[in-house]
Amino acid sequence: MNFLNKFYPQTGDCEKDTTKCTFANSYEDMIKLFGNVKYDESTDNAAYRGWMWLCCNEIGFLQTTDEGRNVFGEMVPLNLYIDMCTDLFGPTVNVKTITKRNAAAQKYYGGAQNYKAGYLLL
Repeated sequence: MNFLNKFYPQTGDCEKDTTKCTFANSYEDMIKLFGNVKYDESTDNAAYRGWMWLCCNEIGFLQTTDEGRNVFGEMVPLNLYIDMCTDLFGPTVNVKTITKRNAAAQKYYGGAQNYKAGYLLL
């Protein structure tokens, strides 16, 4: 954290203004930060919470290193994100719910199997 503070010094309270501090570096701090349901237009916390809601409840975009064939090894397991979804949004958001809702979204939007674009520019 001290290394990051050389480039991104902490000049304020993360809960009041996330632009003035480094990103929370503990699971508990992150859950506390994203678990706040009050909207504050001076921070991006609502956007982060909204993104996590989409990841947990619709698109299933939970980035893991479970396969192990990458530069990060197996340090970020899927269970970390499943637990995070449950801790942020309650016990009804669990692995069964996430799987079910992701399958429903894939069916509704067509999924990768039905992707028919010929050219893609990023």
